[in-house]
This record gives sequence, C-alpha cells and structure tokens, in this order.
Amino acid sequence: MSSVIATPITLESVKSQFAEWRATRIKGQRIPKALWESVKHLSKHYEHRCLALELKLSLHQLKAKLGVLPQPAPSFASSPVFIEFPLSPLSSPGPLCEEQKMLPAYGGTLELARPDGAVLKATGLNPRDVYALIQKFVTK
Repeated sequence: MSSVIATPITLESVKSQFAEWRATRIKGQRIPKALWESVKHLSKHYEHRCLALELKLSLHQLKAKLGVLPQPAPSFASSPVFIEFPLSPLSSPGPLCEEQKMLPAYGGTLELARPDGAVLKATGLNPRDVYALIQKFVTK
C-alpha cells in the first residue's frame, strides 16, 4: 500500500509554480486548471487584491476566475413607450388630437432631440402640456 504525501498549498509554493509556468509556457497559453485550483484554495485565506499582486495576475482576471465579479445592474423590465406625433397638427393647438389622447394619464417621460443637438426631457406632464411643449421645442 503506497501513501501519497500531499504538499500543503501555500502562497509561496503557488507563487513558485506560477514563476515556473511563466518561464516555460508557450506564448498565448492559458493558465493551467491546476494553478487556478491552487489560487481558489488560497482565496479562502488571502484577500483577492493581495493574491493578484503576489501572483502577478490582474485583479479582474482573478475575480472572474473565482466567480466574484459584481453582477451588472438589472435593466428595466419593460421598454419605454414611444409615441409618434405627426408634425401637421402641431400648428393648431385646438382640442386634443388622437395622439395626445394616447399619452399615459400619469404623464410618463418625454425625451426629444432636435437635429441641432438640443435635447428635451420632461416627466409628469399632462397630455395638453406635452403637446404645447413639443410644439415650442420643434419650432425653436
């Protein structure tokens, strides 16, 4: 019966393994799985920043391999509602046209951009105010 003596994983031993791998690797070769496993073991005992510095790894790369990168913020569940306004009724501020009646009662958010680069953002307006605002913004 043979016994296998496992070498303890220490920062110095892993640092030495990385140095040896870097000295003998073929350009473009990825870090071997066994080295990453050692890094994973060490990450339980050392700060990620310290490990990255000692092992000459990028902190981002290390965190990506360990699966501890922050997740992106969730995007909005629904897309914004876009309403197309025909330009012809803008000159007649009479009763509400069909497009104005389609605007949400709560006001929503309006964002307009002109060819000259001017941008208008408005929230909480009633349909009649939105209509007047569009008319003034477009005719300037």
